[in-house]
Order: sequence, then structure tokens, then C-alpha cells
Amino acid sequence: MVYRKDIQGLRALAVIFVFIFHLDPAWLPGGYIGVDIFFVLSGFLMGSIIFEALNTDSFSFIRFYTARLKRIAPAYYFMLLCTAFAGAVILLGKDISSFKRELMHSVIFNSNYCYAKMNSYFGMELRQNPLVHTWTIAVEMKFYLLLPTLLLFTKRKYLLNMLSIIAMVLLLYSVYEIQFSNHKTEAYYSLLLRIPEFFAGILISPILSPRLRTLSKETKNIMGFGGVIILILCALFFNDKTDFPGIFALLPCVGTVLILISDYGFVHSMLARKPIVYIGALSYSVYLWHWPIMAFIRYYSGDNAPFSVVEIITVILLTLGASFISYTFIENFFRKRSTKVFIYGMFPFTCLLLVFLIYVPQFNQYFSNIPKEYSGPVIGLKSHNKSYVETFGDTLSKTSSILLIGNSHALSLKPYFNYLGLKEHFSFRTITTNSYVAINGIDGKEVMLNGRYGDFTDSQKLLPVTQKEIEKSKIIILVTSSLDIVPSLIPAIKDLASNLKIDQHLILIGTFPTLDKNPLQVNRGVLKNKNREQNYKLKYRFLNNEISQLIQEHSNVHYFDLGKSNIYKNAPFYNDTLMYYDAKHLNAFGATVLAKDTGERFMRLLDSIK
Repeated sequence: MVYRKDIQGLRALAVIFVFIFHLDPAWLPGGYIGVDIFFVLSGFLMGSIIFEALNTDSFSFIRFYTARLKRIAPAYYFMLLCTAFAGAVILLGKDISSFKRELMHSVIFNSNYCYAKMNSYFGMELRQNPLVHTWTIAVEMKFYLLLPTLLLFTKRKYLLNMLSIIAMVLLLYSVYEIQFSNHKTEAYYSLLLRIPEFFAGILISPILSPRLRTLSKETKNIMGFGGVIILILCALFFNDKTDFPGIFALLPCVGTVLILISDYGFVHSMLARKPIVYIGALSYSVYLWHWPIMAFIRYYSGDNAPFSVVEIITVILLTLGASFISYTFIENFFRKRSTKVFIYGMFPFTCLLLVFLIYVPQFNQYFSNIPKEYSGPVIGLKSHNKSYVETFGDTLSKTSSILLIGNSHALSLKPYFNYLGLKEHFSFRTITTNSYVAINGIDGKEVMLNGRYGDFTDSQKLLPVTQKEIEKSKIIILVTSSLDIVPSLIPAIKDLASNLKIDQHLILIGTFPTLDKNPLQVNRGVLKNKNREQNYKLKYRFLNNEISQLIQEHSNVHYFDLGKSNIYKNAPFYNDTLMYYDAKHLNAFGATVLAKDTGERFMRLLDSIK
């Protein structure tokens, strides 16, 4: 096909949108539409390439897929290799296991599925996750696998109507998934629901080109202006609350299509200028490198606050440097070489990447060497988010009549109750979940607004097991940190209290305070690092008025406040030792210290109701 400089300019516009959005979403809240511009461009270019080959009877599946791999894989795998090394050095504790899993999915171009299904409450925050951006590469590669077959085995006279119908059906389906099925995250990463964006580009490739060539220059000029205005308005006024992709994805697609049609006029000439074309040439490498650099800087600082001026300059310089090296010596080199050179050249990359994929936790231990009990939950993982009940404490004592349920704060407190159980000779059974307590009455629509819908559905699956355990327990200890963000949890607890038997008791735990930043990332070690000291803000959870009233109305409902303890005086440290493994959870050391400080007070309550 004929080389068009303005397409490189569109790539430049797309990557600039994404780059600014990732630097600070407040600057360009809809900058993520840069990805949609890339998808439309991919559809246009791949459709053009395939149709041109079909028209000359020269199409070959092997040549097509080899060309796609030569274009995408070398720079991509080089980025993954460097990111794997940086991850082994920088990441800490539990984050390295999730990183290994995500790296594996990225290597096989499956990260869009990984992030669509990922409900890990204990994984890295998205803004600190260096591989999240690989989902777009996965979507593109999967689409490239499907496209030749679709175009090759569909008669040309039916193709236009068929693509239009499929795009419309999938568009309506995306609206259903987002609006009615509460699957916004899954929809965002979905190949299926992104296909209409690729089809938008295909529909204006040579299928319609004879008609488009008849448009006047004035019409094309107006179209170009209109397309730019649409894209700028989308980038400015879309945000994270916009139901996307869905029906709103039509707008950036239309804007991109209008610019592609406009191969004449002011917009065309601006996009074809040398500096913009060069940025467009670098756009793939810029996209690959900018996000890991930003994510690692955020992770190392342990802060999700907007970048400082120095950090912004650092991000820009590192991204440009890495992109230039990647484009010049990797991307451009392999694209111009034979398939044989490509295969032999990729072999060492792939081998090194596989080594990191297998041994990244071991490499990480060499650099960080933080014991597991300080860097993540270690007790009761078999009974967390699984339909399995574990018993802790003095398991040699009589059969336990005590049940511990709750969300991840209950998981954090399993060492607390285990310590007391061993000391005071009682045992307890436990089953816990992520984010939402597995009890009846929590509103799914409310959960959709607060996020982590996958955690909610997982907790609902455990309702039968939890209910069965509640029915056979004399004392139910419930720990949750969600009272202030899930309003329906309060009536759900009231309902649980109202259905207690005469001889049953419910103990509601006022959980430990949380922090404003991740101390493990900030401190980068178990013992206090004097060179990385920061001030931490503690968020305490106080007794809710409705819960207070519930306790007054039911003699068998009790409240125990773990926020009342002297151990938080120098939080997140106790005697200069870290007692939190992230901003929201105590580690095993912290839970044990808390048990030593408040255990006597808790046992008085427990003994009074046994």
C-alpha cells in the first residue's frame, strides 16, 4: 500500500494522548482514547495490506504472520526482558508472585485476559503495575490471528454488510455488558468488544476507497478538521467514569476515520510534518517503554501522588532514550532483516526471558530478601477466597465453637487470634474473602459503584459454606473494613444479628487503622530505613452509630475495638520493625504484637460470653 506520512502523525497524536493521560489523568482525563486510535489504524492498515495481497493473488498466511511478528515481537520482548530484570530488582514481597504470573501472560500475548479476570486484592495497584499496558498488544495480536481468515473466506460483495452487522452487534453487546451485567473491567480489556474499533478502520480501507476518492478536496478538509475536533473533545471530556468502550467508543473511532479519509488539506499537512512523523515512527517503542518507567518510579517511591517536576522530566528523558534505542537497534533492525535473521536473533531474547519467567522470584530474593511474614499474609491462605475451612489456635483443645469470618482484614488478623488461641487454649475455625464479607444482604449494584465486582461474586460463591459454619458456631467473630464504603453491609450485619440463636454471640471487630501509603515500598526493608523516612497518616475506623444501636438492642452482639492500642504510636513501625505489609494490612508480626497488647482485654470479653 502507499505510504502515508499522515498516518504516522495520527500515531504520534495517539501516543501523546496516552502519554499525557498516564503522566497525570487530571491533565487529559480521556487520553486513553489514544489506544482506540491505534486500533482503528491497525484495522485500516491490516485491511489494506490483506486486500492488496488478495487483489494480486499473493496473500500468504505465513508471510502475513511473520511480518506481524517481526514488527511487534522484537521490541516487545526486549521491553519484557528489561522489565523482568527491573521487576526482580525493584518489586517487593507478594508483588513478585503476581508479577511473575502477569509476565507469563504477557509473553504469550494473553495479558488482556489476565487483567480482565484479575481480582487479586493483594496485587500491585494498577498505576504501579509495569505490565498493565501490554493488554493492548495482546488484543492486537489476537485480532491479527482472526483477521486474514475472516477476510479471505468471505465474499467481497458480502464483506461490507457483514463487517457492519458484526460491529453493530458487538457494540450493542458491549453496552449490555457494561450497563446491565456490571462487567466494565472485563469489557475494557475484551478482544471481542474491541473488534468494532478494528472494523472501523477496515471499512475505509480499499473496500470503500473507490467511493472515497470521489470526495472533493473541500469535503476532505472539513472531515479532517471535524475528526481532530472530535478526538480532542473526547480526550478532554471522557474520564474514568465514562462507560467505555460501549457506545462512547464510536466517537474516537469516527474521529480517526474522518482523519484517515481526509488525505488532503491542512490537517493532513500538519500530521505529515517531519517532527510529528518521527514521533509517529517512535510511537510503538514510546508506548512500550513509557508505562513501565512510570510504574517503577511510582512503585519505588511508594506513592501514587502526581509526579513532581523532576520525576516528569526523568520519565520523559528515560522514555525518549529507551524508545530511541528500541526503535533504532531492535524494532527497525529486525523489521528490515530476513526471517532467518529474525528467528536466530530472537532466540537469545526468548531464552533470557524464559529464564527470568521461571526464576524471577529467586532473583528477587537476592535483591530484596524480605521474609514472607513481613511482606504478605502467611496464615490462613487456604481458607481465604476458597470454600475451605481451616482451624487455628490450640487445635488439640475441644472442638471449636468459634468462627472467624470477614474480608482481608480478617485474614490479616488470623495470626492475632492464632496467637491468643495457642496462649489461652482455644481454637477457631475460619473462612475469609477479599473485600466483601460472605454474608447475605450485600447489594451488587452498590458494589459496582465501589469496584472489585469480581471480589463480590467470589464472596457470594462462598455464602453456602459460610452460612453453614455460622449455624454451627456459638461465637462468630466478624472483621470488615468496608462499613464506610458498602452501606448495605450494615443492614446485612443487622440481619445476621437478628437471626442468631439464643445461645449464639456475634463479636464485631473494630479493625486496625490503615495508612496513606505502602510502607514496605517506601521503607524497602523490614527495619526502619532512616534514609527513606516519611510521615504516615493513619485512618482509624470508629464505631458506626447504627452498629452502636445494634449492640444496644441485642445483648448477644458485642464490639471490640482493635484501634485502641498503643502499638500504633509509631506506625507503621513497632520498635523500628515494620508491622504492615501494605497500606491496608498488618503483617504477621504486627498482628502478633497487637495480640500481645490487646489480648488480655479481648479474652475478658470472650470469657464473659463463652
